[in-house]
Amino acid sequence: RFDHIIEVQMPSKEEVDSLLHHLFESLPVSDDIDYDSIASQLQGHAMSDVTFVVKEAGRLAVKENEDVISNALIRKAIEALPKKKENMRKIGF
Repeated sequence: RFDHIIEVQMPSKEEVDSLLHHLFESLPVSDDIDYDSIASQLQGHAMSDVTFVVKEAGRLAVKENEDVISNALIRKAIEALPKKKENMRKIGF
């Protein structure tokens, strides 16, 4: 029996931006990282997807022998995200 239904929305652009700043603060990133653009692209994705993008960009930097994470590497990492399914079913607790 479900007594309550709690709806959890996907994160806003501001929440994504905050997580990006937090995740990148301990990593070597290019000075021209466009946080606003990245947050816009990841808005509506789960926070785990945002974390995946940061880790994937770091992995790509190592693979391509780069010293810092650049906007180009972040774009590649975003392209590696699984495509969102539009008709996901909701569940309630």
